[in-house]
Amino acid sequence: MKKFLGAISLTLVLAMFLLSGCASSATPAPPTITTSPETPTFTPEPTATQIPSPTAVVPVWTETNNINSPYEYSFSDSIGSQFTYHREEISDSTVIFNTDTRWLLDVQVDKPADYTGEASTGIILHGYTESGNIPSLILVYQYGFWSIGYAPINDFAYWQTFDYLTEPAQSFEISISSDGRELSIKNDKGFKFNHNMPEDLRLFSDALGISVSTQIGRPTKITLSKLIIEQLRDPFALTASAISLETPYVESFDNLEISNPTEISPFIFPKMLDLVLFQGRENELKDWARKEKFTSWAVDSRAHTGEYAINVIPNGNPATENIIPVTIAILNPVFNASGHETVNFKMWVNTTSNPRVKGVHNCDSWLGIYYKIDSGAWTHKINWCGENKKESQGWQEILLDFDMKGKSVIQFAFTYEVQNVSRPDPSVYYLVDDLEITAK
Repeated sequence: MKKFLGAISLTLVLAMFLLSGCASSATPAPPTITTSPETPTFTPEPTATQIPSPTAVVPVWTETNNINSPYEYSFSDSIGSQFTYHREEISDSTVIFNTDTRWLLDVQVDKPADYTGEASTGIILHGYTESGNIPSLILVYQYGFWSIGYAPINDFAYWQTFDYLTEPAQSFEISISSDGRELSIKNDKGFKFNHNMPEDLRLFSDALGISVSTQIGRPTKITLSKLIIEQLRDPFALTASAISLETPYVESFDNLEISNPTEISPFIFPKMLDLVLFQGRENELKDWARKEKFTSWAVDSRAHTGEYAINVIPNGNPATENIIPVTIAILNPVFNASGHETVNFKMWVNTTSNPRVKGVHNCDSWLGIYYKIDSGAWTHKINWCGENKKESQGWQEILLDFDMKGKSVIQFAFTYEVQNVSRPDPSVYYLVDDLEITAK
């Protein structure tokens, strides 16, 4: 990486206002009051009820992601001698960028004692956008000190080098305002840097979400022992409209009508594959997903109990060699699990969707189950594999647990994906029924 040196002048303005007052004049003697011999009686007039002024909501820093398992990565020659840097995205590190956000991290860079080169090893914040651009904020250790830079697309539009910040082990806090105007960096040793971006440059101005990656330069090693992401939130906004899980949420779909098969309450069907967008998968897949129109689920009479179930693939499998998402659905209710430690998810599935038998490949099709806790991004939980029509075992139960200690709300979503379909097969199905969500 080419080293850029930029100078950003930091002006500290101190203002002091001296307020002075005049000496008050002598206090006059109080007047003499003569009381009446009788106290008059009177009927008090009714007074208007005082309406208290609304209390201003004070946002608080709320933990969104906590990745406290040590993350280590060393640059290896097996990556390829033609590469100078290697980047690794950290799983479950993406947050939706719609409020002030800060990243607290403990990071250490190790390099050979005799190495004084560029290396450029550190942390990168990647933005995911609908346009496909990937704006990046990079905080790296190179030439023996730390530097920060911002690239809206490919080239750096901003770069700052901290010549006095030389320790390779740091406890950093990076803060970005929701409008991308303010950038703040500090550490636990008293270092503090604040910068207002120029009018024509905003950090992550069109980013839907931001994920964390490490950049490892040859021949170094990086250790990330702590990564906590916090966002400035209204403490009551998350639970205001969420459905309480004090009693179980049960949905058997018998209130739906087979005559109107595409009205699948309580699911909604987004047209853009934002679940994949936030998973940091290949750019080619994200480009494809932005253009694709996904099929909605449909009511089906092959129920587990009652009259109706839901068919995740009402048109069956399309022809494809590579992995493609076919349908996407979000369970619209957000569930309030405040005060509970665990949320339990139960659902029954019945599938003939696998194009090939288990002996050839047991998971050519699957239902991906995702969840989102509080204001975090969608996170993948599990893929439930389909079965070939010759081997289908009928209805099977899915049981999943979600840790909600110290959290408030949770939401669920699903994708159906398939691969290795030689020709379209509208006869196959992937049914779901008898959804139950509880908390304990």
